[in-house]
Amino acid sequence: MTVIMRIALRHDFLKGTLAAAVVLCCMVGASRAENMVPRNRNWKIVYGEYSGPERRAVEFLSTEIGALIQRDPGVYTLHVVPCEKAGAESEMGRNAFVVGTRTSNALLREMLSDADVPKGGYLVRVVEKGGRQLVLIAGDTPSAAIWGAVDFVDDGLATMRTQGGDYALYLSGIFEKPNLPAYESRRAPKTKRRSIFSWAHVMNDYRAYFRNLARMKFNEAILWNEFPPLNAREVAEYARSWGVEILWGWSWGWSTDCHNVDFDHLKELEDSIVRQWREVWRPCGGDGIYFQSFTEIYEADLKGHSVAEAVVRLVNGAAGRILADEPGLRIVFGLHSGSVRTRLNEIAATDPRLEILWENCGGFPFNLTGDTQDGTEKFVTSLLRMERPATGFAYKSQVLQDWTRFAHQAGPYVLGRNSREVIEEDRRVAEPLWQRFEREWLMHGERAHAMTRLVQSCADNKGSLNVVGNLNEPIHISTALCAELFWSADEPYETILKRVLSRAWLNRE
Repeated sequence: MTVIMRIALRHDFLKGTLAAAVVLCCMVGASRAENMVPRNRNWKIVYGEYSGPERRAVEFLSTEIGALIQRDPGVYTLHVVPCEKAGAESEMGRNAFVVGTRTSNALLREMLSDADVPKGGYLVRVVEKGGRQLVLIAGDTPSAAIWGAVDFVDDGLATMRTQGGDYALYLSGIFEKPNLPAYESRRAPKTKRRSIFSWAHVMNDYRAYFRNLARMKFNEAILWNEFPPLNAREVAEYARSWGVEILWGWSWGWSTDCHNVDFDHLKELEDSIVRQWREVWRPCGGDGIYFQSFTEIYEADLKGHSVAEAVVRLVNGAAGRILADEPGLRIVFGLHSGSVRTRLNEIAATDPRLEILWENCGGFPFNLTGDTQDGTEKFVTSLLRMERPATGFAYKSQVLQDWTRFAHQAGPYVLGRNSREVIEEDRRVAEPLWQRFEREWLMHGERAHAMTRLVQSCADNKGSLNVVGNLNEPIHISTALCAELFWSADEPYETILKRVLSRAWLNRE
């Protein structure tokens, strides 16, 4: 009995000692937990606002940085990237991505001055503070905060890749180092409006579409329709959350053949346009409207009428009535140059409240075929010097639709919610087409660079540049390179091309 009691007492003593030791270890562990966080996970996001474009910047960083630090390969451990609002008390002594604007984010306001962040652009800077590393991502606007986040992920990390065997470069090792390398990028766009034009119904996944547009720093999308999408307002709201404005586009007086226009009844056509605006497109909740009319031909005169004079008369009448309904509405006139290039004096009479987006201005990058480079530059220069300044230019040389199999939309529809099967089929069919455009851009990109520099030097950030294409995933080099030129063509072409080709996400589904 005595032996049994001693054993029991000893057991209880050991239990108590072990329990005390566990409690002590937990206390010590709690106090030192942050010091034991692995280097590759010692990061958090400190944001200004979690709404609108700033919310998307946080989401983008969480997704892209999380891809590098949230999982241990081959081990089922599930981590997150912690996020906190700037100014809140924090017990997490981690390195941080500090993202937002100086207005919204107190830490950015403390560490940066107004002069640090360029007008309309962003600053990305890696700094040290209190033994921690901070990646400051400050946008002049909420949308610019997204572009700054994109800059760090797509361009900054590309300069930090770790080297492996046979000179392979890896992103995965960047956050395992004691510190990130120095990095600073202070950039502002050379072109104010950087847009895409696309038939809306070819958009397979509108969420991926606008996320990708923001990643390429576009800030506008012109979506062409014959019938309004049922989810138009939802689509426009989502696009704005990524800093992308929506212009709804439709025809002002033609379908597939501009030769069929009835010049004797332009007033009835004007009435129809205004009625469509009021009843169909105004309720769609966009940020403006875009139209094309009967200029997509190469004859200057048709049925005894000057195409330029007639289209200006129609456009000024319809647009004037629409602007009377809604003063300040952005209206963009998509103008094909072929029928009016010898009548620019007549086009100059277009209502100055309208913006003109010129199409078919010549050879690459406007089309793969067309005028010689000298002829294109001469014509573009004449547009830039018009008495009524040119507003913008549409670049083509991207995959569009197969116009030999064109099918009209049958009616209103749900935009951008197609199945995986449809998405994969379209990708499979389009991929060989993209190879052609990839080749052309890699071979002739310097011509696009020279043309963009010409436009940007004359437009002085007041105009727009637009790329026409079906930009479903994956995003290709030709589109990303065009977008980078739209942002700014000031750098040497080789520098811009190298930056684009270093982006790991291109051609990735």
